[in-house]
Amino acid sequence: MTLPALTAIGIILGSYHVDASRDYQQFNPGILVEAGANVASVYRNSNDRTTVLLGRRFAFNEHVGVMAAVCSGYRRPVCAAIYVRAGPLELAIIPIPNDGHKGALGLVFRTAL
Repeated sequence: MTLPALTAIGIILGSYHVDASRDYQQFNPGILVEAGANVASVYRNSNDRTTVLLGRRFAFNEHVGVMAAVCSGYRRPVCAAIYVRAGPLELAIIPIPNDGHKGALGLVFRTAL
């Protein structure tokens, strides 16, 4: 079996939460790798837990798309995000409540290989 070649790598930088009344971690260090539309990442989530994420991107164009994933470290193991890319920066808009979150924005520094 041949594994697909890596197409991008990234550093997960942090997040901003809509519900500022809770004490979420805003610095969420981690790494991200992509092989085509497949995504894998490991990061410290906003609840101060380690998350392993495996997902798939569905691009509308080169700048905008959605991602569906399964992820550990949360009560609900399914997550989704809308992403917007501008150069090496990617902004993830996470609208689905997970672990009581009302939503968040995530920032990733990403580069194609």
